[in-house]
Amino acid sequence: MKFLILLFLVTVLPSNVSTTCNDFTLKLNLLKQHVEMVTNLLTLTNQRLTDITQQLKQNLTKSNEILNEKLTKTNEELYQKIIRNTQTITEQITKDNEELEHKIIEKLTKKDQSLTQKVSQMTEDVQSLTQKDKTQNSFCQSNSHRCGSCYCIEDLRIPDKHYCDCRMKPIRRDCKEHHLQGERINGLYRINHDTDGNDVSVYCDQTTDGGGWTVIQRRVDGTTNFFRNWQTYKQGFGQLHYEHWLGNDNIHLLTRPRDSYSEIRFDLQRKDYGRRQYAKYSLFRIDNELNAYKLHISGFSGNIGQDKMNYHNGMKWSTRDRDNDLRPAHDCAYDQRGAWWYNGCETSNLNGIYDSFNKEKNPDEAFGWNPFRLEFSEMKVRRK
Repeated sequence: MKFLILLFLVTVLPSNVSTTCNDFTLKLNLLKQHVEMVTNLLTLTNQRLTDITQQLKQNLTKSNEILNEKLTKTNEELYQKIIRNTQTITEQITKDNEELEHKIIEKLTKKDQSLTQKVSQMTEDVQSLTQKDKTQNSFCQSNSHRCGSCYCIEDLRIPDKHYCDCRMKPIRRDCKEHHLQGERINGLYRINHDTDGNDVSVYCDQTTDGGGWTVIQRRVDGTTNFFRNWQTYKQGFGQLHYEHWLGNDNIHLLTRPRDSYSEIRFDLQRKDYGRRQYAKYSLFRIDNELNAYKLHISGFSGNIGQDKMNYHNGMKWSTRDRDNDLRPAHDCAYDQRGAWWYNGCETSNLNGIYDSFNKEKNPDEAFGWNPFRLEFSEMKVRRK
């Protein structure tokens, strides 16, 4: 306060002015008034500051209450949202697990079917091996020399009344490789197509036309159904020493052009002719499944008449459930009740219906080599 009074005196009263006592008293009174005014102003200011501080405290308290309320509400909403999201995620995980389980079951089912087929084939092989060890049939006992070091197994359905099982021999690339290693017995062998871990059983013809032939198809009496679907023809079916189809995957592996090409021979017997005839092609192969086992065949020779496979050259494989022929609005495989490299439709139909009693009015629709009806066929391939 004293400082303010001095400051005022220095400001208001000049040092170089002489005043009278009355003037001094007057000025002192004025100074006192100014001091009172300043004091009142300070008091009011202090009161105002106190009010503002109190108001700020109240506002702050209220803001904190509002903020806490909003925070509580937000936390509750966030919690509910987390609960909903958790439920959604749980439902999605459950759905995904169900779909995954369904896919796994579907794959396992397909795998199981494949394994069942393999087990069935293995069971058949084991039964054959068991039969070989335990057989007491008179034919093989009296003619065991016919199979050399292979097993002799009796089957009265076939003309020779027996067949030879040579699958105890080492695995070779194909029947030609078995022939090159000195095998001269017709019968069952194991081959691997020159691939690791993919050996299959096949029937080898080691005597016809120089030997070394791998049989891929045989029809004898019509007891085996050849009106099959795509998957069955892909894998193969039947009995190797009897009626069978080796399987399109195996035929592709046998004939794929790696270090050499393959030839094919058709041994056929017509119903109207007592002796077997043949057709031979110097070049034969089929593509893989991605290209529908497309046929490549040329170089005809033989004694059964005209070339009946050239019409099918370049055609894709057709079955009753997969139509790849070139005949519009018709399904040759279904109409002909077979499976073949149909064009529109065929000049040969070696997997057609076996027409034992000539019931088919049109011979083209039956098992035949146009125009001949057949009672026997054997297709075999050999690496050149």
